[in-house]
Amino acid sequence: MKIATFLGIDIKIHKMLIVLIIIAAFLGYIENIMIIFIIIFIHDFIHTIVSYLLNLKVKEIELTPFGGVAKVESIFELNPVSEILIAAAGPLSNIMIIMILVVIDAYYKIPWKNLSLIIDYNLMIAGFNLLPALPLDGGRILRAILSTVLGFKKGTTIAANCGKILAVFLMIWGIYGVFYGFINFTVFIIAIFMMMTSIKEHRMASYILLRDITYKKDTLIKEGSMPIKQMVVRKSMTIRNVIEKFVPHRYHMILVIDDEWKTIGYVNETEIVNSLIEKGPNILIGNILKNHL
Repeated sequence: MKIATFLGIDIKIHKMLIVLIIIAAFLGYIENIMIIFIIIFIHDFIHTIVSYLLNLKVKEIELTPFGGVAKVESIFELNPVSEILIAAAGPLSNIMIIMILVVIDAYYKIPWKNLSLIIDYNLMIAGFNLLPALPLDGGRILRAILSTVLGFKKGTTIAANCGKILAVFLMIWGIYGVFYGFINFTVFIIAIFMMMTSIKEHRMASYILLRDITYKKDTLIKEGSMPIKQMVVRKSMTIRNVIEKFVPHRYHMILVIDDEWKTIGYVNETEIVNSLIEKGPNILIGNILKNHL
């Protein structure tokens, strides 16, 4: 739900966070949830600032139960360095707030009755967001690191699966609490949200990867060069399987071998993309060879 527009950026609040606010108000914890809401907003605003510093256009900010998500029009998630910097900025902002408050309080004794609560919530949000599971900031950092080695889709799959495992763990923890007389609706809401967004991140991986491939031409025109990555594949592999192994911000040259491990030709990324558009993802690499040795 859109709640405001700031500097041309739509600010939205996720429905799960709305549910959390309603439950907190009903249970008499409205002051606590408002503190968390402000911390989440600052957390996400820092994500946005770093995005701007990296020359990435922010389309909207979505406030979620565990932190904000800055959605950029550029495909920054395929640039590992950018993704790590933007993802790490949120938790680091929470840590900085804690350090500033502790230092000020040590010298001037801040007369805030909720000071310890503000510090605890900042610590909680920072710690939770650093867990290596999508869609958390730690999951984006993990995905960025893995994508440079395993490819974007494989890295996303692993990080998203970590998110699903975390969601199951939170649900079990919530059920455990019910049996022992401690009911925490927040745990169930976050668990459901984690599962939903992890599945969504997994499904979006292929779309984002293909979008990156189409943008590489513009990057080459703008910058004039791009690092290359070579791959060796068997002629029986499909385009789908090859593309899944592509890594971010690299132009791929594929050496094709036969069943006897003999080189039979080369295929570049442009030829693969053209064949993908014309013939679909299941065509064999061996069938699109143009440059035979």
